[in-house]
Amino acid sequence: MVEEQNENPGNPEPKDTGGKLYTEEEVKAKINESVQARVNRLNAQTDEKIAAAVAAAVEEERERIRTEHLEGEDKLKATYEGKLKKQTAEMEKTAEALKQARAELSKSRAEAQLASLELPVELAPYVIGEDDDKTAENIKVLSDAYNAAVAKGVSDAIARGTPKLSTNPESGEDELTRLKRIARIA
Repeated sequence: MVEEQNENPGNPEPKDTGGKLYTEEEVKAKINESVQARVNRLNAQTDEKIAAAVAAAVEEERERIRTEHLEGEDKLKATYEGKLKKQTAEMEKTAEALKQARAELSKSRAEAQLASLELPVELAPYVIGEDDDKTAENIKVLSDAYNAAVAKGVSDAIARGTPKLSTNPESGEDELTRLKRIARIA
């Protein structure tokens, strides 16, 4: 047996895999496009972080300049008001993070309960309640309705019985008889 040898062993010819074949330039262009999109996203995120940091620094400097000219009780009051504003903002940020974490936890718990009942986990957002008890109740209702629908579908399929064999209208012969006749001929 003679094997065909590739004239250029360092650069094997591409095999047709049934899909689109790309030239080296097309592959490089796609890679560059993907990398550029990622770089643009990272630059935008960095710009947002820088803008937020600059805004915070400017506000802090304004507050420092404002309180610098105050004296006595006014200065003390302004200092504490500034600290209070900062702490309030941090608390709101923490509360929002906590809210998101709770939502993710509720979703994970609902998905686990759905999976244990062999129900589609994609339904989790629709069954999440105000608390775990309400979510469990929603999943129970969904499970009961789902199982009832499946049972009805099975009952209907059983009630229809097995399909009848088709009959050839020209000869009046059913499919099973025709196949047996063909088998004897062959």
